[in-house]
Amino acid sequence: LETLAWEQPFHERFQVLLMRALHASGRTAEALEVYTRARTTLQEELGLDPGEELQEEHVRVLAGRPPPGAVRDDVASPAQLPSSPAGLIGREPELAEIDEVMGSGDTRICVVTGTAGVGKTAAALAWAHRRRTDFPDGQLFVDLRGFSDERPTEPIEALAAFLRSLGIDDEGMPPGLAERSALFRSLVAERRVLVL
Repeated sequence: LETLAWEQPFHERFQVLLMRALHASGRTAEALEVYTRARTTLQEELGLDPGEELQEEHVRVLAGRPPPGAVRDDVASPAQLPSSPAGLIGREPELAEIDEVMGSGDTRICVVTGTAGVGKTAAALAWAHRRRTDFPDGQLFVDLRGFSDERPTEPIEALAAFLRSLGIDDEGMPPGLAERSALFRSLVAERRVLVL
């Protein structure tokens, strides 16, 4: 990238990408030097100011903001579980069954089924609260509104909420469902995160 930026000084996209890479690796002063060099070259050789993207990147670096799409490391592990249901009675067999399913081998998925209103969410929440220390990298929750008067939550919306909780800002949010799914899988691949 450094070679491309040096060899093609009028290609502003290369300058932007180099600034992002340098800034993201803690080399902010060098990122600012790239901007100064690009601005000087454009003004002296072409009589032009840098384009909008290059100027925005300069402002982002000066402000110390992370590059678009960067995972912020100042984001605490999400703890999104609603309150544990009070007065849950007679669900010990179901909670033990969830324990058995979640503790057997490499199982990572447990589906709680039943008709509307039988307490599926309450049982799952009770289990999640009991075991949340097993998920030190966070607990994510989404209400899919399956039995609500509101429209159901779309998968792309749920993924956007999860990605924001994991440190992705709106600027770095992939537009499509497949891209959001892929990014989410990448972010949680090496983490112990509960998704309810």
